[in-house]
Amino acid sequence: MEHERSTLRINLLNILFIIACVGLLALLFTGCSSTAQPPTGPSPVALLARSLAPASPDSMHVFDSTYQRTRKLFDDNFTLSSGKPIQLTEQEIAWDDLADLIPPGTGHLHALRFDFGLEVDSMRFGISVLELDPTADPAVFTYTVPDSLHALQQRTLRLQDASKWRKDLQYDTSDPAVYFSGVRVRHKAGGTFGPLDYAEDARANVLAWDDELLLLRNENAAGHGDSTFSAVLRCISKPDEKDDLRHRIAVHLRLRPKGVTAGPYRDLLDNTLDRVNLFRMHGADFGNMCPPGSFEYHLPPR
Repeated sequence: MEHERSTLRINLLNILFIIACVGLLALLFTGCSSTAQPPTGPSPVALLARSLAPASPDSMHVFDSTYQRTRKLFDDNFTLSSGKPIQLTEQEIAWDDLADLIPPGTGHLHALRFDFGLEVDSMRFGISVLELDPTADPAVFTYTVPDSLHALQQRTLRLQDASKWRKDLQYDTSDPAVYFSGVRVRHKAGGTFGPLDYAEDARANVLAWDDELLLLRNENAAGHGDSTFSAVLRCISKPDEKDDLRHRIAVHLRLRPKGVTAGPYRDLLDNTLDRVNLFRMHGADFGNMCPPGSFEYHLPPR
């Protein structure tokens, strides 16, 4: 019995010694001072948003180097079924025309949905305005796709029936020239080209208005009173959680002299970083891809 008590005392002393060592290490790594402040970090809401956002190695603001890399991924890995390059993979619209799509004073957050279409050999974008409805989850919203969309062509938006636009330009099993029939993709860089998969590949990309696109404009507004802002929509490609390349959209700002819609311009894109205004001289590309049946929007990390 005495031997068992002695063994128990030794075990307790060993446990206390281990606890003391752990505590000392913790003290060393937290500044070794009784006046040190508790560690700070993202709020629970921010952590929740990160955990629920689609997997991605970057955030919603885009450096020029990232932009160039992801647009090259699209150009190298998406092509027409004829083997020729897709035309008009970059298109421009006056910023004010894009902003005018957002209804004021609704009390809702909004997003823009950019549908992918193909006409002959050229990309077409159909833009829908979405109201984001909150859920029990602060990082997840649902939305209803409206019956109409705004077709972008030559810097002009035209309201059209959404189902007809999608049938004419996006998905029609009887038409070999629409987006899902006329585009080929290499899902793995260096692999072989094959048809798009309607069940897996995105037919649209959703970008938040209030928390992404509007910030893009506001954080680049200063110092350009003599210029007109345009939004540039550009086809890019990024890998998904399976590391398969998917079609995405990047948006950045372009400056032109007031009243001028062609000729010289300046793109607000570089590799500097303003930690207060993350979109300054950056673009935006962190959206949610939309395969069929997807009607949720997840807040991205900043």
